[in-house]
Parts: sequence; structure tokens; C-alpha cells
Amino acid sequence: MSAMSSANTPIPIQETGETASAFLLRYRAYQAILSAAFEPVHTFGSEKNCGSCNRVNGAATKTCPCGNKLLLSQTAFAIASRKARADRKARTLAKDHDFCAVCQFPLAKGGRDLGVSMCTKEATRGNGDVYYKLAPCGRAMHLKCLKSSYRKSLERHSTFGLLPNKCAHCQMKTESPHFIELFLPRK
Repeated sequence: MSAMSSANTPIPIQETGETASAFLLRYRAYQAILSAAFEPVHTFGSEKNCGSCNRVNGAATKTCPCGNKLLLSQTAFAIASRKARADRKARTLAKDHDFCAVCQFPLAKGGRDLGVSMCTKEATRGNGDVYYKLAPCGRAMHLKCLKSSYRKSLERHSTFGLLPNKCAHCQMKTESPHFIELFLPRK
């Protein structure tokens, strides 16, 4: 707050004999002083400075031409926008995971047994080498749909021959075992 205290700017009180319009002008001046004191302080104005090369970049720039990542804008609007985007993404993901990726019907319908594809995920070692490891996909599907998808992948295509089986969710190749069965208890 800028050097403003209640002693410097007391709340105006209508004095005896003062007209309403004169009092209103004084009161609006008082409100303007308060508004100026509570202006949000922007961390970044219209530019961001790079920490490594001291280059001046625009406010929307994410990375400097030198390759250094710039900090996120800390204005109230930017923080609220990031939070709203994260909330929207979480709601969308939650909604999508209630449906089978193969048949697009809710997971609660159809066969109660579910399954998860075993996908080959790209991973890196500490020295930077890239390798593929077998890991379950992050999305459940109907077991019946997974089995039919796997059976279809065993059929020979007229032009391309045998195609590898792929996960319906992430489109990564699957390896044996192509899926894990998740049996739910029957009622």
C-alpha cells in the first residue's frame, strides 16, 4: 500500500451546511485515493527479461531465443487463467475416463469386467539412452472390447499384411500380454 494511512485520508463526513453535490465530490476523491492505493502490482508488465542473456522479451513469450525458459506471468489474471485451464482439463479427463475407448459406451454398461492395455512406453535411462518398457495404459476399457480389438489385429490386412496391435487410448503398440483383465466382484 502506498504511504496511505487512515490518518492521512480520513473517511469524509458531511459537514453542516455542505451541499450534497460538494460532499459527493469529496467522497469520490476519497474513493479514487483508495482505488489508487489498491491497484494490483504486476510482476511482469509488457516484457520479461531473460535470466541468462538479459534479453528483453514480450510478456507472452514462453522461451527466450537463447533457449532459456522464462518464468510464468504472475498477474492475477494469468494465475486465474492457469487455474481455470487446469480445472477444465481435470473435468474433461474425468469425463473421458468414464467411457470405453473402443466402443465409446459408458464403462458401467455392457460386460462388467474391465481390462487395461499393456503398452510400450518410451523411457530414458540416466545417461540419456531411450528404451521402451512394457507398462499398463492409464485407461480402463471393456474387457470384451479389448479382446475383440486384439482378435481383429491378428487378421491379415489385404495391403499391409499383419499390423501390430495398438492401444485404443494412446495408440502405442502393445506387447504380450496385450491386456490385463480386471475382474470386478459380482453382486
